[in-house]
Amino acid sequence: MGRRTVAPAARRDRPRRARHGRLLRPAQLLVERGARPAPRHRARRHRRAPRGGELRGGDPRGVTGRGPRRRLGARALGRLGRRGVVGLVDLDFDDAVGAWERRPAPPVRIDAGVYPQHLEAAEARGAGTGAPINGLARVGPLKVITDGSLGTRTAYCHAPYPGTTGRGVLEVPPDRLVELLRRGAALGLTPAIHAIGDAANALALDAFAEAGGRGRIEHAQLLTETDLARMAALRIGASIQPEHMLDDRGLVARFWGDRAADAFRVGSLVAAGVDVVLGSDAPVTPLDPWFAISAAVTRSRDGDPPWQPWEAIDAETALRLSARTRIAVGEPADLVALGADPTPERLRAMPVDLTMVAGGITHAGL
Repeated sequence: MGRRTVAPAARRDRPRRARHGRLLRPAQLLVERGARPAPRHRARRHRRAPRGGELRGGDPRGVTGRGPRRRLGARALGRLGRRGVVGLVDLDFDDAVGAWERRPAPPVRIDAGVYPQHLEAAEARGAGTGAPINGLARVGPLKVITDGSLGTRTAYCHAPYPGTTGRGVLEVPPDRLVELLRRGAALGLTPAIHAIGDAANALALDAFAEAGGRGRIEHAQLLTETDLARMAALRIGASIQPEHMLDDRGLVARFWGDRAADAFRVGSLVAAGVDVVLGSDAPVTPLDPWFAISAAVTRSRDGDPPWQPWEAIDAETALRLSARTRIAVGEPADLVALGADPTPERLRAMPVDLTMVAGGITHAGL
């Protein structure tokens, strides 16, 4: 194949959280030595927030809107192909499903999330996760935010934050979370539960165990050994944003110092058999799947020493955790051609020569 590598599209990119947006997906890669799935990266779209703060929801005008804003939004979606992105998980706080019913059909795949306040509308539509909305847009997960963030010390933890008696904020009581999981299941909505602190993750797993069914925990930044094993046993997935660990390694030392080994356990989750998905959480971090892939593999950036390198994964695994499809008969024609072999030192600035979504070219730099 020469020097060019090709890949099928990534599973998804997304912004998430009660204050989060959507995810993106890079395409799967067919490298010179054979086919392999590429990133199923998630990148989200939402309104900007202070560093370490809560996202306040996406501005729908950023994608559609009217006049100049609408044209900019359309161009922005079209530019996603430059980094091999073929899809977006839209976790806007507004009614994302209703918004995509009104917007023009998108040039990339969109999974529009549903929040608890929109469950009545979801029930009226009778459309569960995966149901078509408009062209490449479809219904996404049921998003529930159970705690806050590390930087604001609102991630809900077992132990108090240093120098305080506060353990963070629990946004959704356990019984309410079970109720939401059951109602979502009845509507055919796959849950995506935001949990960052170790106590929030424990309670999310308790709720999954009581309600039954499958789903995913978004972030899962602080996990005890017991809960990591429970996640695997319950077959609950984990959506991880590796770039966050490079931004937050100082905060981890400051606020979770005695539990730092329990933070951002990508390698341990993979080894336990948990279905891990890598993502960007844009715009909290750049909307670039290769940043997430590089961080997961190298655990480093800008020449810094690798952080907790025992939790690193190899490049092939990182690509697999970012891939949505395979290169095979019957799979969607979401493909990316890379300008170089995806070796660890190249990942962060990986050149993308060609991106295809549903057989159509969204980027060509050949």
